[in-house]
Amino acid sequence: MQKLSYLLLLIFSSIYCRAQTAPYLVKDITVGAQGDFMRDGVDLNGKLLFTYGDQLWITDGTEPNTVFLKAFSSMSNTLVVMSGKAYFVADDSVHGNELWSTDGTASGTVMVKDINPNGRGIKAQWGEGSPLCLMDGKLYFAADDGVHGFEPWYSDGTANGTQMLKDINISVSSIDTFLMNIATVNDAIYFTANNGISGQELWTSDGTPAGTHLVRDLDNDSSGVGPYKFMPYANRLVFLKYYNNTASDTAYITDGTFIGTQPIGPVEIDFPQLNDHAIRGDRLYFLCTPSYAGPSKLYRTDGVSITAIDTTWIQTPSMVDKRGFSSSFINFNELLFYSGKALSVPSILGIRENEGYATGFQMPYVGPDTASSYLPTSLTPFGSKIYFRYAKHQADIWMTNSLTTQKIAYPDDDVTLNLYIPILLRCPMVQVGNSLYFTGYYKTDIGPELYKIDLFPANVTPNQATKTELNIYPNPARDILNIDGTGSLTIYDLLGRCVHSENLAANGHALLNISLWPSGMYTVINMDSSRSRSYRKFVKE
Repeated sequence: MQKLSYLLLLIFSSIYCRAQTAPYLVKDITVGAQGDFMRDGVDLNGKLLFTYGDQLWITDGTEPNTVFLKAFSSMSNTLVVMSGKAYFVADDSVHGNELWSTDGTASGTVMVKDINPNGRGIKAQWGEGSPLCLMDGKLYFAADDGVHGFEPWYSDGTANGTQMLKDINISVSSIDTFLMNIATVNDAIYFTANNGISGQELWTSDGTPAGTHLVRDLDNDSSGVGPYKFMPYANRLVFLKYYNNTASDTAYITDGTFIGTQPIGPVEIDFPQLNDHAIRGDRLYFLCTPSYAGPSKLYRTDGVSITAIDTTWIQTPSMVDKRGFSSSFINFNELLFYSGKALSVPSILGIRENEGYATGFQMPYVGPDTASSYLPTSLTPFGSKIYFRYAKHQADIWMTNSLTTQKIAYPDDDVTLNLYIPILLRCPMVQVGNSLYFTGYYKTDIGPELYKIDLFPANVTPNQATKTELNIYPNPARDILNIDGTGSLTIYDLLGRCVHSENLAANGHALLNISLWPSGMYTVINMDSSRSRSYRKFVKE
């Protein structure tokens, strides 16, 4: 019976403890308590390319190879990878906002073209979307060369290959960069533009001047607000349109043709705020807030009609918390998940389809701090788990596998009041390979900096990922536990709570009295001076 219990604990631990390590600091970039935040990051050839404030950096996850590339006076928050390089909009204090590229080296970080020699060529951000859109090996964006105003442009990454696509409005700018949205569907881009006759309307392009045209004049005059909230779906585009003479918005779907642009189902639904969307199977799901003070609603469409999904089970005042953090919406394990409130408790919520009917369910609570007004953010799936941020007093990283939800603790956290929570919740979490990068604030003398969590593939256990020698004996243990290793060690229980941490003595030996510890499975993490890590489990009888 005792052997069976140990076996069950080992199986249990392989389910819950696999693929989890404590966060660790990649590099203290700004020495001192000030620090800064990662605003965006992408996987560039197996490394993390990231913006740190208005600086560009790259890292392989180790401190020596975390390298500064270039500083700017301002940068857009979006990095787009194309053909082994990353592209972004930045101002170097000389040329204004222009298109830049990097190959991951300082010498290879260059301006693609000075589109407007007398000012900024590109707005840093288009409406609610990225300033750059990728299609068929080219980038599309709105730019002003100082002559034509803001018009659609494209770039293949070279100066000669960066050109205006079409002068849609020969008198003034055709693109209102505040209202601008852009999306790619198959081999076409969609964007909003004003030709001086139709007002702000939906346009499409196949990447050629001749193939750039108005899709349909939905207003029949120059009033109203242009299409917005672009959602690619089933080789078509779903978008919203506001009319001046109504109190609601209308959802449309288009295939890029006049006749193929039609309203969906009930033509007028109160959609002043769309929070997020995702595709599951052959349906598009989206969250909407009918009023800025009212509860959010969950809808789905098959491209023909819109159906409201029953969310009375949620009993939530809003899917957007009072600080304005929108829900995250992800596809995971053939289900949809998003963040919201159930019975006023911040939670991760899910949608399950049964014979065409969608019902909802709630993941386990994210922890004891249920009074927090912050929603979980940055939902990131990996293997059989979802990683996310959640905050009350601290913006921690959490994980859930739908059976249990636990915090991934930093062993030496000394922050008691985190004033950076609103910023940290907006910072991205970026997965590169088997690593998850994020901005963390755990040490008051370091400030917010780049941290990393090592993730492991589903078929690799922490014991198999051992890099340094770590021995634990006896195992199982009742009263005294011996540990041999180097550097520092941290011990976690099955809930991910740090129960012990220390720096090993010069002889690399630790003798622990565990007689009062609760029985169960524990994970030991040992990190040496080169930051290599070893992982072992033991059973406390």
